[in-house]
Amino acid sequence: MKVPATLTLLLSFSLVAFAGHGTSALDQISPTPFGDAKSAKTQGTAEGTFLRIDEGDYFHFVMKDKKGEEQSYFILKPDPSVETVIDSPEKYVGKKCRVTFLESEEFLPEAGQKMKISQVLKVKWLE
Repeated sequence: MKVPATLTLLLSFSLVAFAGHGTSALDQISPTPFGDAKSAKTQGTAEGTFLRIDEGDYFHFVMKDKKGEEQSYFILKPDPSVETVIDSPEKYVGKKCRVTFLESEEFLPEAGQKMKISQVLKVKWLE
């Protein structure tokens, strides 16, 4: 019986993980994919301190992470928790938060191309 090349590749990745190298190479490539490989999206969370909403071609939710670095997330399809911040950002400046974000490749007409972006989906206030 001939083993398909895809199955052989998957077995190779599994053997690498089993050999004591930690997670498999497949896990490292796409930790939480949605959709096909061409439009892979990764969802995650980050904690930090809210700084401001930047306005340009798009609104951006800007926070300082636990390492002290500024992180900026596109606001494209916000849920009510993010919309509240857009309406009165000054009420939230300096407050600790946890954002749920989505990394994806999106077509941005202003750039005229697809770009990898991080967009905020929702925010939870920790104080």
